[in-house]
Amino acid sequence: MNIRIMMAELRKIWRPGMVLLLCFLGAIYYYLFMHFDIWYFKSEMFREAVMELATGWIDTYGTTLEPEERLDLDRQNAAEITLFNQRIAEISEAQAAGITDYTSFMAFHEKSRSEAMQQQGKVDMDAEALIWHIIGRTNYPRLQGLQLTMERYDVQQSADYYTDHGIEVTDSARRKARIQTLSTSPWRNSILPQEVLENTWSYGGNLLAWMVLSCLLLVSPLLVRDRMADVRQLQWTTHVGRRVFHIQLAAVLSSACILSAVNLLVFGGIYLTNHTLIFRDCRMFSFLCTLLPWVDWTYGQYFIVLVLMLFGISIAAAGFAFLLAQYSSHYVGMLLKLLPLFAALRLLGGYLFQTPFFFRAGVDKLHEIPGLEGWIAVGLLVMALGLCLFAARRQRQKE
Repeated sequence: MNIRIMMAELRKIWRPGMVLLLCFLGAIYYYLFMHFDIWYFKSEMFREAVMELATGWIDTYGTTLEPEERLDLDRQNAAEITLFNQRIAEISEAQAAGITDYTSFMAFHEKSRSEAMQQQGKVDMDAEALIWHIIGRTNYPRLQGLQLTMERYDVQQSADYYTDHGIEVTDSARRKARIQTLSTSPWRNSILPQEVLENTWSYGGNLLAWMVLSCLLLVSPLLVRDRMADVRQLQWTTHVGRRVFHIQLAAVLSSACILSAVNLLVFGGIYLTNHTLIFRDCRMFSFLCTLLPWVDWTYGQYFIVLVLMLFGISIAAAGFAFLLAQYSSHYVGMLLKLLPLFAALRLLGGYLFQTPFFFRAGVDKLHEIPGLEGWIAVGLLVMALGLCLFAARRQRQKE
C-alpha cells in the first residue's frame, strides 16, 4: 500500500471543517441527550442515597453482603432513624403539624397518600409540600434506600425465591435452567444497584447513536467528493489510481477506528465521573437488581464488553457508509441513503442497550439466546467488513 496516497486520503477525510463540525455537533448532542444521565444520576436524592449506601458497603464489606453482615444493617437503620428524629425536631413546620419523629412522619405520609387515592388522585398540596420539605431537610432518602435494601436482601435469601417468582409456565427450558442455576449462585449477595446498570444502558445507547452518526458524517463524503470532482476518472488512467479504492477503504476504516476511540475517550471519560466503576468487581447477579443476567460477569467485565460493542458497531456503520457512498453522485443522494442506515442502526442500538445480557420480556426464541446482543454486534461488524472486502475484490477484478 502506498503510504503517501494513504496519508492523502486521510487528509481528505479529516478536513478541518469536518472536524470542527463534528466537535460542534458532538457538544450539542451531549447536552441534548447524554448530559441528563450524568446530571440526574448525581442529583436525584433517592438515587444518590442508594449510591452512597452501596459505596459505603463496598468499602466496608467488599463486593458482597454476607448473612452475618446483614445484622450491621439493622444497627445502621436504628442510627439513621435516630438521626432523622434529631433533624425533624429542628423543623418547626413539622412540629406544628404534630410530626415529631420517624413513626409519626410515616403515618402522616401514608395518610396523605390514602386520602389522595380515596379522592381519585386529588392531592392536598399543603400536606404534600410539607412532606417534601421534610424529605429535603432530613436523611429520609437514605433511610428509605436502606430499608428497601434490607427488605430485598431478606426476601431473596430464600433458596426457592427465584424458582418460585422467576419461572413462568411459558419459559423455555433454557431460561428455567438458568434460573435454577442462579437460585444456588454464590453471587446472589453481590452489591450492585440496579440504578448503576440502568444508567449505563441509557448513556451507552445514546453514546452509540452519536458514535454511529459521527462516523457516517466523517467517512461518507470521501467517495462522493471524488465523484463530483471527476477525480475517479483521472485515477483510472494510472495503475496506482485504479487501486486507490483499497487505499480509500483502509483510510475509511482507520478513520472510523480513530474517531470511535476519541469518542470513547471523551464521552467515556465524562461518564466515569459517575463513579460507577467503584462496582467493577461486583457480580451482575445482585440482590439489589430485579433483573436476571444470562452471564456471570463482574460489572467491570460487563463494562468492557459494552465498550467493545460500541466500537464494533461504529466500525460497521463506517463500512456500510463507505459501500453506500459508492452509488452516490452528490451529497443529497448520499444523505438520502445514510438516513435509513442511521435510523436502522439507531433502532437496533436502542434494542441492544435496553437490557443487554439480561432476561428480556417476550417469548420468542431470539430472547432465549444468551449473549444475543453481543452476537448481533459481532454479526454487524463481520457483515460490514465482509461486504467491504467483497466490493474490494470486485474492484480488483475490474482492474
